Amino acid sequence: MKKVWKFLSLIGHPLIQLPIWFFVISSYYYGAFIAFLLLPLVVISGSVFPYFLYRGKNSDLREVRPRVLFISSILYFIVSLIIFNYIISAIALLTTSLVTFVDGLISLKWKISIHATAISGFITYGYLTIGFPVLFWVPFGFLVVISRYVLRKHTISQLFAGTLIGFIISLIIWAIYLNEF
Repeated sequence: MKKVWKFLSLIGHPLIQLPIWFFVISSYYYGAFIAFLLLPLVVISGSVFPYFLYRGKNSDLREVRPRVLFISSILYFIVSLIIFNYIISAIALLTTSLVTFVDGLISLKWKISIHATAISGFITYGYLTIGFPVLFWVPFGFLVVISRYVLRKHTISQLFAGTLIGFIISLIIWAIYLNEF
């Protein structure tokens, strides 16, 4: 059973989920062709580069975790500026940038679940942009969060805080977007 939880934790990892959610939202609004054109920027900045920053390091360490989160946050922000003509996709990356930055700040003093912030943020933003069909991802998100507890990577409070941070930041960014554009 532990292998199932490890698999859920792996496929629910933010570095894997970011390109998937970015592609889903971008293709919904701009078509698959544009989504495929934008995807390499997101994969390189949002998955490949952070992976190489983490590789070979214990990501639970306070001196490693915030630095990687801050660098990733800056990369997401830069890419959101590059693709700003595709506003819904750019706002998605801007949201990811802010969530990641807040994770970095919190990680300076306390270990928060990045899996939980990411999956709750992605599902919330996906629901706000696409609508009801995204709610079918909620059970998957719940299983990812549970996997982090079962694997003893996080406490209930770290998972709850992470889920809440992803949800609230996504709501705030979407509300700002609606008022500005």
